[in-house]
Amino acid sequence: MTNYDRILIAVVVVLSLAGMYLSKNSIESGDSKYVYIEVDGKPYKEIVFDESTEITTVIDSKYGHNELMIKDGKVKMIDADCKDQICVKESAISEVGEINVCLPNRTLVEIKSADLESEIDYISH
Repeated sequence: MTNYDRILIAVVVVLSLAGMYLSKNSIESGDSKYVYIEVDGKPYKEIVFDESTEITTVIDSKYGHNELMIKDGKVKMIDADCKDQICVKESAISEVGEINVCLPNRTLVEIKSADLESEIDYISH
């Protein structure tokens, strides 16, 4: 392996790391986040929020009852009438792409970004 090969490898690694850093920061810096709520695969409600938003919303459907709290830039399922309570025990979500699901009540809560034109499904850390 020559010195030019080593230089080429170093440049490729640096450019790859810079690209991952910039794409991660552009996603996290989006100020316009919203909570997307879906019941039984159909859109139910969208709530725009930031660090200062404090809202409690109730999700009632024929499948069950859920209560969602948005506070300090985090979204937490605080009550549900399902048997296992996994959605309530789950920690609060705050980053774009994170979800909380209540399977018995067919309720999905996801944080999305209004700033992104195309949604990114997953970013590896």
